Amino acid sequence: MNSVNGRSGLSAIMVLLLLQLPACEWGGAGQVVLTGKTVYAGMAIEEVRVRVLRLDGDQWKESASGRSGYHGSFIVKTNPGTIRLEARGEIFRNNKKIPLAGRVTALEVPPGIRRMDRIVIELAPVPEKAVIFLR
Repeated sequence: MNSVNGRSGLSAIMVLLLLQLPACEWGGAGQVVLTGKTVYAGMAIEEVRVRVLRLDGDQWKESASGRSGYHGSFIVKTNPGTIRLEARGEIFRNNKKIPLAGRVTALEVPPGIRRMDRIVIELAPVPEKAVIFLR
């Protein structure tokens, strides 16, 4: 094996090990790892902020957040219960920034599980008038 293939193999192993870290129990007791993708028009979108919201009284409040990375993949941790996922990001098309947003409402995270995978947050362009209110 030459040194280039050796480094590629080692890099692949390191990536696989890093992907397993969120499943480790060094987070809070009973936390669930949520994994998924942020997509727009069938394309994975990177650098999207993903927020986990919980109902607190009559308002949704952020309990965790993260950013989508390579191929739109995200990982966030939360406690069991009813949550909502919100995502905000942007793309550039024709030298213009297009804000995107998406939501998964009322996702039930059952107690006793450790992971929920393959959650897809579909993003859509935010109308220009709504951008003022998002800031």
